[in-house]
Amino acid sequence: MTPPRQPPATLYRQARRRRPSLARRVQQQILDYVRNAQLRPGDRLPTESELCERFNVSRTALREAMKYLEIMGVVSIEPGRGTFLTAFDVGELLRNLPMQLLFQKNDVLEVIRVRQALEEFCLEQAITRADDGALDELGRLVERMKERAAAGESMEAEDIAFHRQLARMAGTRLLLMVLEIFWDLRRRWPRDNRAEALHRRYLRHLRIYESMKRRDLQLARMYLVEHFRGGYEELLKEIGDPSQKANSRFDGDQTGGRVD
Repeated sequence: MTPPRQPPATLYRQARRRRPSLARRVQQQILDYVRNAQLRPGDRLPTESELCERFNVSRTALREAMKYLEIMGVVSIEPGRGTFLTAFDVGELLRNLPMQLLFQKNDVLEVIRVRQALEEFCLEQAITRADDGALDELGRLVERMKERAAAGESMEAEDIAFHRQLARMAGTRLLLMVLEIFWDLRRRWPRDNRAEALHRRYLRHLRIYESMKRRDLQLARMYLVEHFRGGYEELLKEIGDPSQKANSRFDGDQTGGRVD
């Protein structure tokens, strides 16, 4: 029995539903090719006609897949020259997206908890791996925070540099890339730069640094939890979301049984 013919509008919708899946399939094929060919950033990909023949797809499907990859920052399409592999930066991808599409106000606590868990790992690795020179750099950043706080100036740059140095001391390049996303997100949220808030922020970093210098992991963990609790409470006041207060627990149960 011959199936009934579908109305043109239905066929159009079905075709549109199929197109993204085809583009994603081609996108994955391109990524597989890049990996198997061991291409490096700056290398040029084969021509459009060569890729169409390799993947047995139309130019339209290939161009759509390439457009996705360019938006993601995987490739750079240069008219007249070709398509080149770029150094992919997931942080750059997220920085180009509206943050309101990624996180809602009620996500604040969850974002901070995830970042806290990542930085606890950095802390553990840094204390056991870092040399005195790396700790001295951490100390210099804390000293600059003290100067900023005394002058009533924002210490945002020093704050981020402190945590970035902590991640570098842990020797985890991938984790550093992930944390860059959280730091960029934090810059988009309001920050209390009143004198008393700046002084409290400086003291929190000072305590973390001093406990790390003593190589006291348990104490450093405690002060890191304190740091994130204080930062969260400051942020709550700025974004004005009292519904989160009931959930503002940074206790040992939520940090793997660690000391609060």
